[in-house]
Amino acid sequence: MQASARANLDASGALSGELGLDFGKTWVSFGKSTVSGSGRVELGLRQPDVRRDGGWFERVSLSVDRTRLVTRTGDTGRGWVRAVASTIPFRGYVPQSVDARVQAGFPAALPVLSAFGVRLEGVPGALARHLNLSELKVQAAIAHAGESTEVDLERAWTHAVSGHGKWRMSPGAERGAFLLAAD
Repeated sequence: MQASARANLDASGALSGELGLDFGKTWVSFGKSTVSGSGRVELGLRQPDVRRDGGWFERVSLSVDRTRLVTRTGDTGRGWVRAVASTIPFRGYVPQSVDARVQAGFPAALPVLSAFGVRLEGVPGALARHLNLSELKVQAAIAHAGESTEVDLERAWTHAVSGHGKWRMSPGAERGAFLLAAD
């Protein structure tokens, strides 16, 4: 792991600067899914008050290459993810909320759909077996605050289908609707 940083601390305790962190193969498991990859995180610090325990991360970007998602339905193969957030408020250097734009690409779509609980219901079995779900590309907006997460899937496409939709998860409730169209 490599890091670069530049910071200024003024007499009032206000800190500002930039931080970059390169990471090697890292993995995170959630439920029956595992994500792995390597990449870089960059962010700016603005108005964090080290004595009052709060502030903002600015211009946050995450770039992950050689990303793999493994779920009970399979392995995506090597993909990529890019995420950008303009401002993330924090307390104790823990983000309080995140609004980010995300773009991603994976060789196989089914494990990604499975991770979000999307099932190809309503697609006859014979047709579903012949749908080419390779080379998934995604553009989305993600909002997370407290225990609630919203995903606005603006556009997703493969060689055979395209779609869009919304998904929301909060304690005790998970809802979503996606519209898929054969190309």
